[in-house]
Amino acid sequence: NQKKETSSRSHGWTAAVKRVMNGGSMRRIQERVLGYKTNVSNSISDIWLLGVCYKICLDDPSQEPVNTSGYAAFSEDFSSRILMTYRKGFVAIGDSKYTSDVNWGCMLRSSQML
Repeated sequence: NQKKETSSRSHGWTAAVKRVMNGGSMRRIQERVLGYKTNVSNSISDIWLLGVCYKICLDDPSQEPVNTSGYAAFSEDFSSRILMTYRKGFVAIGDSKYTSDVNWGCMLRSSQML
C-alpha cells in the first residue's frame, strides 16, 4: 500500500514537472538552450552538460541531429534538471510571518550567488 502511495506521489510530481517544462517561459528557456531558435539542434557537434558528453554522431548523413540517441539523452537529462520553483509552507523565519519565498526568494538566491 505504501509503495502504491509513493508511486502515486511520484507520478503526480512527474506530471507537475512535465507541465512546468512544457509551459511557456520554461519552454522558451529550453528552446534557447537546446537550440531550437539558434540552430544548435542542426549541429552535429557533441553536446556537454555538467561534465557529461552527449555524442551527436550521424551514421546516416540524411538523418536529422535531433533524431539521434545522443540528442534524445541530452534532451531528457536537460529537462530533468531544470526546475525553478518557489517554496512554501516552511516555518516562519525569525520574527517574520513569511512562510513562503514568493516575491522575495529570488532576491535571497541572487544575493547568495554574489
